[in-house]
Amino acid sequence: MAGALTGVKVLEVATWIAMPAAGMLMADMGADVVKVEAPGGDTWRGSRTPRGQTGPLGGNPSFELDNRGKRSIAINLDHPDGKAVVRRLVQASDVFTTNLVEQRRQRYAVTYSD
Repeated sequence: MAGALTGVKVLEVATWIAMPAAGMLMADMGADVVKVEAPGGDTWRGSRTPRGQTGPLGGNPSFELDNRGKRSIAINLDHPDGKAVVRRLVQASDVFTTNLVEQRRQRYAVTYSD
């Protein structure tokens, strides 16, 4: 059975928990979610839980949960070529989500006006 968001393309430029959790819910409902991470990966990816647990692949189970059902791409948003790739991805997407603070959105050229 198709989900309510089947066919919807979502681009997520977000870190940590809240916005990735929203992307997870959209993926659960059938959206095609692409998560943009820095070349070293989302900081939350490499973090450990308070008790130091790891998931089946050795990673952070909370990160794995909040990012299930997504595709991921590493892009250097400080580089002009990286910004150009994100701009093309935004143009091909129906939804853009981010939880970056305003200063970073400006630095990476992912503000509403961009």
